[in-house]
Amino acid sequence: MVADPLAAAPDAVLFAGADDEAAALRKRLAAQDGPLVPLLVAHDGAYDAMRLVSERTVTINTTASGGNASLLSLEEEEPA
Repeated sequence: MVADPLAAAPDAVLFAGADDEAAALRKRLAAQDGPLVPLLVAHDGAYDAMRLVSERTVTINTTASGGNASLLSLEEEEPA
């Protein structure tokens, strides 16, 4: 058991234990400043691994960095 699971500022907390302990830990997590930290409880000895995955998308707006604005204003021709 970890002495203070919140000391390391986790992104998520995995928990296997009694329901009353989970409730107390949820209250501690909710009372913290900063981003919300989910408490993931084991069900039948396993955690939902999808809750530990995060997806990030990076986009580059080329029109804002010198794209040709006149091309954006051209009208499309109807196909013959």
